[in-house]
Amino acid sequence: MSAIMRRLRIRQIDSSLEPVRRSIPVPPRQGWIKEIREALGMTARQLGAKVGKNQSTITRLEKSEANETISLKSLGGLAVALDCRLVYAIVPNDSLENTLRKRVELIARDQLATVSQTMALEDQAVSTTFSELQLSDLITEMLNDPPANLWETPSVSR
Repeated sequence: MSAIMRRLRIRQIDSSLEPVRRSIPVPPRQGWIKEIREALGMTARQLGAKVGKNQSTITRLEKSEANETISLKSLGGLAVALDCRLVYAIVPNDSLENTLRKRVELIARDQLATVSQTMALEDQAVSTTFSELQLSDLITEMLNDPPANLWETPSVSR
């Protein structure tokens, strides 16, 4: 994928997730299925009848949701029975663009630190201004063509 297409894809994903990032509700401790079922005045037996399950299975599924072990298929089926829809998303804490930039900058700083240390030992140290220009150029280059091992490289935060 070209650098332009990769950036476009990242920006499209970030744009589509921004409204979700701002409005993620905190799930109730007992889970959404039980919360909505009880708010509607529906018993576990009544919900079970709608999905062809017995009361104990519904109770087990509700506990499974609260423990975050329920399958999406089961959760979706229960949601439909409650006249709801399941909304599923993985929402990054920061934009993908920022996440990528932070990682690239971390790797670039590590690479330049190694080179700078070697040059200083050889009495060939460069100015801070020149170092910052090198860093900026390396970041731009890595953003345009990220190395295949970008997410494998161990790096220490500074």
